[in-house]
This record gives sequence, structure tokens and C-alpha cells, in this order.
Amino acid sequence: MDFYFVKVLFRSRLTAENIAGFLFGKMNQPPEYDFIAVPSRYANFLKIDLSEDYTTFMKTFNETKTRLFNQIPEVADISREFCNYVKTYIVRKGPSLFGSELSAALRDNDSDLVHYILEELTKDWSLKMEITVEFSTLKYEEISAMSFLHIWEDLDDSNVQEIMKRPDIANLPEAFPIVDPIAGRNITEFDIGDPVFFVVINARDPELMERLQKLFPKNFFEGKNSVPLAGTLVAKELVKTNRRDFYLLKVDMGDGLLARCLVPKNLKIMSDYQRYEMKVASQNEKKWEKELEEMVQEQPQALSSRRIVQNAIREKSAGGDFLIAFLLTVMILGIVFIISYFFFPM
Repeated sequence: MDFYFVKVLFRSRLTAENIAGFLFGKMNQPPEYDFIAVPSRYANFLKIDLSEDYTTFMKTFNETKTRLFNQIPEVADISREFCNYVKTYIVRKGPSLFGSELSAALRDNDSDLVHYILEELTKDWSLKMEITVEFSTLKYEEISAMSFLHIWEDLDDSNVQEIMKRPDIANLPEAFPIVDPIAGRNITEFDIGDPVFFVVINARDPELMERLQKLFPKNFFEGKNSVPLAGTLVAKELVKTNRRDFYLLKVDMGDGLLARCLVPKNLKIMSDYQRYEMKVASQNEKKWEKELEEMVQEQPQALSSRRIVQNAIREKSAGGDFLIAFLLTVMILGIVFIISYFFFPM
């Protein structure tokens, strides 16, 4: 498994607070975390379901946090104070040690140990904290599958479709950057001229695909861009939809070729060239194909969701060539699986 994910609710009668949050990290590494702390009199406003999957939980958590911070300034203050407390505790204990202990507990499915770790985490904040916790270990392809199956409806937005019909965009090959949720940078932080690591998911033209295979023979296997390419960001613009914002990127692939990428605004993508070379360039693409087949066989639920999306797409066939090409790629999830699996080995 690649990641651990802990969802937790704390309740303190002593301080009259309810706290909801999560800890998420790569196995044996320190977690990323966030919490919403509310006075007990506002407990009914803190509606967090610990049984939700990773993507749904994170969406609910972030929406709840934004709403409560805007409506109740006191909640923002207490939450920041609690997050600072957690940061101090982890630093004092040792970030690597804390991450390793939490990883070991989840790897062994030891709920008692997870509960004890959380008790130790909060004991200096409030004694006798009531703790409700759900946890899991995840492969990155599972996170990718859940994430992309949750965003596909946004791509049917009329604003997106209109932009994709522009003469400078319409005929460019479709690409998608390498996702790196721990060490990556948010796309908003990328500047023109920065490297972008990506795969071509739809060349849109057989002749262009042949040209790409000749230019980058080590990056293609059986007509698929199985080993990611390195390019340069040459343009970036914000695209707003009803649900969320995206960035439309133009990437210089080399030899005068451009590609387009539509990337969710909050997505972290790979930005380190050395990391790209270490984790990708030396991989054997034939091994990737074998691993992909195994991963797909392990994902019956994701495949079922894929069929649901396929049916929905048929009903929305007027959405345009871009939508169809992109969503078909999202549904099969093959390229995303390949990339993520080898960027986050066990």
C-alpha cells in the first residue's frame, strides 16, 4: 500500500469542543492533516461522515471548513489553534517517527493502536477525549480512480466546451500531467517556462501519433504513451465552471509540437525534474503494462463505476470531441494508474 488515511472525530466535555479532521500521508512518512474545531454549541453544524471514501470525505470536509470559517469566526480561530497544537506535538515527537508509528498501526489494521496514537496526540489539549476513528490504507490508483470519477461532470460545462473549440486549442493533442499529491506543487504555483511531466492521452491524429513514436521511441509501447514525457509550460489560463476551477495548459513537447492539458486547480502535479528521471525514465514500459493489467483486475468497483460513466457519456454525446476523448481516458484510468503506481512504489 502507498498511503494511509485516518478520519477522526474528537469530542471533549472538558473544553466543550467537537473536532473533525484527517491525517493523510505516504506510508512511513509524516502526514498532512487538517481539522475543524467547533464549540459544542455549534456541534450540529459539523456534519462529517467518517464512512465516506477519500474523495467524498475530502470534498465534504473542505466545503464544511469553508462554510464554518466564513459564518463563525470563532471556529476559524479554534481550528487554527488546534492545528498548531498538532504541528507542535508531531515536531516534538519527530515527524518521521510519528508517520512510521501510524503507518505500522494501519498496515496491521490495529484499531487499538490507532486509538492510542490519537489519544497521545490530544492528551495535552484535553484529557478524556472521546474518539471516533475510521482508517484505511490506499494504493494511489485507488485515489486516482475515485478522484477522476468525481470530477468528470465538471467537464460537461459549457464554458469548458467553448474554450476547447478555439482555433488555437481545438486540434492540439490531449495530455495530462503526472499527479504527485505529496511532493508535487499546485498548478497555480507553476510559471511559464517550468517543466511539466505528462502523458499524451489522445493524439487526435494518427500521423501525429506516428511522429511522436519516432521522436520518443522509449516513451511509447504498442501505440500508447506508457512512459511519461517531459515538456515546458508555455501558456496557462484559468477556466471557471459551475462546480470548480480548472487551468488550461499549453505544453511544448519539443520539435515544435504543442499539447493541451485541462487540470483541476487544486491538483498537485510533479515539478521536480530529478524526481521524474529517478522514478520514470529508467522504468521498463513492458513491466508497466503487466502491472496495469493486474491493477485493473483488482478494481471491479472502479470498473463498474466506469460503465456507469460510459452510459452517462452516451446520453451527453453532444458534449464535443474534447469531452469524449478526455472522459474515455478518465474512465479506463489506465495511464493514470501506470503513472501513479510507479511514482509511489511500496
